[in-house]
Amino acid sequence: MTDFTSHRAQVQIFISTSAHHRPRIRRSAILVLLGVPLLVLGIYLVVNDLPEMTVRKAEIWFSAGPLILGAVGLVFGAYGLVTSIPAAMRTGDDAIDLELGQDGVIVRGGHVIPWAMIKGATAVQYINSAKAQLLWDGKHLNRALVLRVKEPRDVPGAASKDGKHTVRIRLQHYAAAEYQKLFVQVVAKLRSNGIQVVEDKKHKQT
Repeated sequence: MTDFTSHRAQVQIFISTSAHHRPRIRRSAILVLLGVPLLVLGIYLVVNDLPEMTVRKAEIWFSAGPLILGAVGLVFGAYGLVTSIPAAMRTGDDAIDLELGQDGVIVRGGHVIPWAMIKGATAVQYINSAKAQLLWDGKHLNRALVLRVKEPRDVPGAASKDGKHTVRIRLQHYAAAEYQKLFVQVVAKLRSNGIQVVEDKKHKQT
């Protein structure tokens, strides 16, 4: 493992632990447990053209309703488990989401993005206005930080499009009550280093 000790921050800012992902894992597991029997019931009703009702629209709803609800619950639940379980198992440098060091911003894997390489940043606030918020947790921070860098970086979250290079740092599943102040401090630190930070809002279902 590469030694980044000289670049590391004295105070670790956003370090992922299993506790950050347990609420999502529990919610996803519940969706799967509810979704499977509903899906099976729905398939049974559709195959057997049940229940028989005088109103055709009502018959279709009561027949296909469990099938649709079960499928949606199963899809969302499976997605939640597939994304949250690996995240909960991260350790060491891989558990780092964001640190601020003397030489720059430290991201997952212990990789350092030097201050001089950062052209700007976007502080993203994820929002969800859906009536059925299956995986969404309003108590989470639901934030991300997108760094605009001068050159492509071989780090997690890096992307390049139309000659523009970014590194996305996902901070969605931290508890807002504990980490909102830290996020504000991160933004303030970036600005104090001469980096322009703009605010943005994006809709997100999961």
